[in-house]
Amino acid sequence: MDNKEKKNLTEEEVAASAASEGAENTPSSDEAEVIAGQAQSETEQTAEQVQEHELESVQQVAAQEEEPALEQVAAAVAPADQNAIATAPAAATRRNMTPVWMMISAVLLIGLVFVTLKPPLDKGKEVVASVNGTDITRDKLYDAMLDAGGTNTINSLIMFEVVDQEAKKANITVSEADLDKEVDNLKKSAGGDEGFNQMLVQYNLTIEALRKEMIPQVQLTKLLTPKVNVTDQEIKDFYEANKASMSTPEQVRASHILVKTKEEADAIEKELKGGADFAALAKEKSTDTGSKVNGGDLNFFGKGQMVPEFEEAAFKMKVGEVSEPIMSQFGYHIIKLTDKKEAVNPTLDDKKVEIKEQLTKQKISEMSNEYIQGLRDKAKITNTLDKTAPKETAATPAK
Repeated sequence: MDNKEKKNLTEEEVAASAASEGAENTPSSDEAEVIAGQAQSETEQTAEQVQEHELESVQQVAAQEEEPALEQVAAAVAPADQNAIATAPAAATRRNMTPVWMMISAVLLIGLVFVTLKPPLDKGKEVVASVNGTDITRDKLYDAMLDAGGTNTINSLIMFEVVDQEAKKANITVSEADLDKEVDNLKKSAGGDEGFNQMLVQYNLTIEALRKEMIPQVQLTKLLTPKVNVTDQEIKDFYEANKASMSTPEQVRASHILVKTKEEADAIEKELKGGADFAALAKEKSTDTGSKVNGGDLNFFGKGQMVPEFEEAAFKMKVGEVSEPIMSQFGYHIIKLTDKKEAVNPTLDDKKVEIKEQLTKQKISEMSNEYIQGLRDKAKITNTLDKTAPKETAATPAK
């Protein structure tokens, strides 16, 4: 058996094949697609590696002494997924996206930690740790955190404050529905509830804390949206450039029972014709341990994702139909087609609203730095932590 064939097997089947051939390496699979014809790229990062990268990015917010806070918030109003319009597998979305808003969350969380740890006058000497009898007090911990990340944190909080004040002057409010929309967008970019919940755990955030931290982002978006103009030509150009990625090919959803011999397959076919439950038989007799736990369900797949024999049979079937035994290099499959999706090729009119929203977000992101700097220039700001800035920045006189 060559390596290409092995990539099509589940972990269990490859292990069995490797045992007979003296092989030792078994490829992993995210889903129970025992007959999948396309393996994940060997160069694709693992979820664990990306998590480490994202954690490092967050930690650097406090460590980088001169990182411009303006750029962080400008990034926060950018779309969570720049390719949100394009269809992509959930697993790939989770692994490839860099949630820039997380850096903003980190800044706010650091500020919260400072506030929480700031020692009251009577508790500053409280011992929080000790090393060989030498005490580390709450005062010492707080001062160290202030030195490490205080400047960036205060600059970010100043930035959020000028945005908040400008939003209030413009009578802009952030509703629960606004925050619901932002959370929904994040869930989509994370590949669904599971990926979204993993991000919350990874960054030690509750949904309540996340919603609170999204308020400055929504305020800035509402302040800048009226200043953005997206033309029909820009929408058309975007559509033409991304038409292929917006389309969805024909897909089917199938379940299967996989066995090693024709005799076993014939016996199962006979049971099914006698009224036996397909899912129950899959759980009991299928050798595909990845899909059998789900009653043999392989979820939706398009052409080119399965081995030819399986794919040819599945795409010819009607929903609810059960096939006769189909032979492939993995054994004998009995297939049940459970659903079908026709190919979707959206028109410009179908995508016009979505594209306009995407382009609006991109333009808001591009103009955020200059806009926020303008708000800072007009504000009277005192910052004793930033040693490079004047102690007080006077407001620009009205003209």
